Amino acid sequence: MVGVSTKDTPPYRQVITNGWTLDERGKAMHKSAGNAVAPATVVDQYGADVLRLWVGSINYFEDVRLGGNILKQVVESYRRIRNTLRYLLGALSDFTPGRDSVSPEDLTELDRWALHTLQTLVSDVTRGYETYEFHRATRAILDFCTTDMSAFYLDVLKDRLYASAPNDPARRSAQTALYEIASVLARMLSPILSHTAEEVWQMLPGATDIAPSVELAVFPEPDTLYQNGALAERWRVLLALRDEVNRALENARQTGTVKKSLEAKVTLTGGQDVLAGFSGEDLAMLFLVSQVERRDADGGSSSLLIGPADGARSAPAAG
Repeated sequence: MVGVSTKDTPPYRQVITNGWTLDERGKAMHKSAGNAVAPATVVDQYGADVLRLWVGSINYFEDVRLGGNILKQVVESYRRIRNTLRYLLGALSDFTPGRDSVSPEDLTELDRWALHTLQTLVSDVTRGYETYEFHRATRAILDFCTTDMSAFYLDVLKDRLYASAPNDPARRSAQTALYEIASVLARMLSPILSHTAEEVWQMLPGATDIAPSVELAVFPEPDTLYQNGALAERWRVLLALRDEVNRALENARQTGTVKKSLEAKVTLTGGQDVLAGFSGEDLAMLFLVSQVERRDADGGSSSLLIGPADGARSAPAAG
């Protein structure tokens, strides 16, 4: 008010207001009420980054709540992010950037989709940070780690990473994408999960050659090299089909047709132009089944059938 009255302008360009911190029952925290949660207690029990994640995940423009049950949910979210980062680092244990990297045009289509999705994440997180909506940035990263990575991409990559020869081009393609994802995630997480991001940076191959600390690394920007709208739309349809296959597999398990998805054969009849360019082996990897067969439809109709895979499961070798 003084600034406006004396200079006809406020002494700031932007103002952010915040609400009260309440306990889990919605009552304002006070020492006298005995319902306050001491930050030092949270740090001692869960670590500083869990407390930081709670701060980064709340919409502080309104009243916010804090308590034991809420912290347990935050711990679970932190575990999801940390487990994703651990998986990425483990998959890159024999990867040297530059020497083992694959050029963008030689990446598999799945890996190009993952890197396109990463650019969308960078845009969303940057927008969240710049508008002080840190909870939107945190939610975008958590959804990416949980849905795009753990529930799909990293699951589908397992055979390529662990069953292929070390220098197989498809395996190096996956590692190239995983390296970029790990590097970008560490830098985007550093404002909130500073300790975890630094751990990742120190263990990420070649990262300290770029910057001695993640806090000194350049914050990522969307890379137009990996942005591909047509590819994203193609994979949107593919993932919708994958969801259909997963539902059909669950029904097949419940009826006893198959016990596990890797014992299943998927037969797709007609109506799947989006699958052009994919072999049966590619689709089996995508759907996490043993076999995929495609058939032309009579009269233009399409269908999806789940049955036992051809052949028999081999017994492990003795000794």
